[in-house]
Amino acid sequence: MFCLQCNYCKELEAESKKQAETREKLQNQISAFKDTVSKLETGNGNFQIKIQEQSVESAALKKEIEDLKREVKTSNQQNITTEVRLNRSLEENEKLRTCLKFTKLEEKDLRDQIRKLQEEKRLSIKNMEKQRSELYQAYKKQLHLVDNLKKQKAYLEASRQVQITEEDFTKLLDWKPDREL
Repeated sequence: MFCLQCNYCKELEAESKKQAETREKLQNQISAFKDTVSKLETGNGNFQIKIQEQSVESAALKKEIEDLKREVKTSNQQNITTEVRLNRSLEENEKLRTCLKFTKLEEKDLRDQIRKLQEEKRLSIKNMEKQRSELYQAYKKQLHLVDNLKKQKAYLEASRQVQITEEDFTKLLDWKPDREL
């Protein structure tokens, strides 16, 4: 019996050793798991911090995106307004170019007309100067003729006076004083 008990004790001791080894292994595993858990918790905490940072950054980026969307919208509206103004300016510019072309054509026509009028005026002035010269020559001739007529009239009057004097002289010569008495 003692042997039996001894065997039983040995078995219990062996089993106790096995359990102690198993316990030691399990404690080692537990401690390894605890280290792993603490590492994972630390990593999880870091990830949580990173997630919070990214969440904050994401919120800031969302806000920035919203601001940028507003700016883009405003820029698009300004762009549209500017394009409309540009198109109006281009249309106005085109109208002004067309108007300028017509004005240049009118200016050219007016210059041609002015040139023609100046040429006509020059010819007219030349003709008038010619007529004036002719009139002046005719006036000179008329003055000369008037002078000649005056001279002729004077000669005629002098001739008449001479003729009257001759007649008087002839009457005087023909006069006989006895006859009158």
